[in-house]
Amino acid sequence: MTVTDRSTRERSTRTGPRLLVALASLGVSLAVVLPFLERGTGVWVYYSASVLGPITLCVLGTLILLVVVVGPFTSIRPDTVAGVALGGSVAMALVAGFWSLSVRDEVVLSISRRELFAYHRWILLGLTLVALAGAVWYVGVVWSEAARNRSPTE
Repeated sequence: MTVTDRSTRERSTRTGPRLLVALASLGVSLAVVLPFLERGTGVWVYYSASVLGPITLCVLGTLILLVVVVGPFTSIRPDTVAGVALGGSVAMALVAGFWSLSVRDEVVLSISRRELFAYHRWILLGLTLVALAGAVWYVGVVWSEAARNRSPTE
């Protein structure tokens, strides 16, 4: 096997987890932004119910999305991309968990379109956990490739 064959195979094994992290991060960002398109929902009251909340999630999701999508096309090393994905996903999951548990039900139920927001915080938490799972998978793939490249048996 040539060096180019190995790097092509390694790149293709990294595509799945990178795509999962990118799609989940995009989902987080969209889930934060889309409620603003609905007028009269009181989304600012809902979003400002806690110190850390959806705006923080949107910023983290967008950052992760940019690094994971653009990283392979630049000189950013795969282990750096994996580290940013993992660290950012952990931060997103912590913020989403904190925010989901700290928002009072009265705030959610006072919004004019209850069905829009009844499960919104849990959807955000779920998407951040999917991004975290993809990041862990990606780190595992990158580490196993690095270990395989270091092994003298191949």
